[in-house]
Amino acid sequence: MVSRAGIRLRSRESARAFKGIICDDVSEFSLARAQPSSVDSRSGAVLHQPCNDAYAVPRRGFITKVERAGDRVRLFGDIELVQKHLRSYDIVRKPLQSIAADALKRSAPECRYLVTDGESRVVLAGQVLPTGDANFSVDLTGKLPAGRFTLVVQIIVNGNAMNAEIQRIPFEIVSKP
Repeated sequence: MVSRAGIRLRSRESARAFKGIICDDVSEFSLARAQPSSVDSRSGAVLHQPCNDAYAVPRRGFITKVERAGDRVRLFGDIELVQKHLRSYDIVRKPLQSIAADALKRSAPECRYLVTDGESRVVLAGQVLPTGDANFSVDLTGKLPAGRFTLVVQIIVNGNAMNAEIQRIPFEIVSKP
């Protein structure tokens, strides 16, 4: 470990690019941005720098089957899981129903949806969590007038909406006498 004094003595040797900024004393710049709990009080070194990404490998969700019963839409899907093998990893796609409850809870899948009318205006939006049998149920009962609509849905894993597979499901609500 290099001490702060050592860095200052050889500041030209320790100048490095740090997040696009050239710093003579990297430790001081890091300390200014670090959380107090992440700094070692003896040496002033940064022990842990928080990261904005939940995972280095963002995982995705996929809708595999859609069932409609009245004003309810049931969605079945797969999500990607990371399997580690020594120093490497594989991304494996598995059905939600086959994933253990604790792994499913850590993955935090959710279904985000919106409903557009015939003129492509958003009339309803929301999100649902998986049901007990590991599928998503979007209940539209009494929320929409009669007419033609499109349900736009995606499965999000751990808040990752990057490159999400989006599915459009056209449907019609008939007026009830």
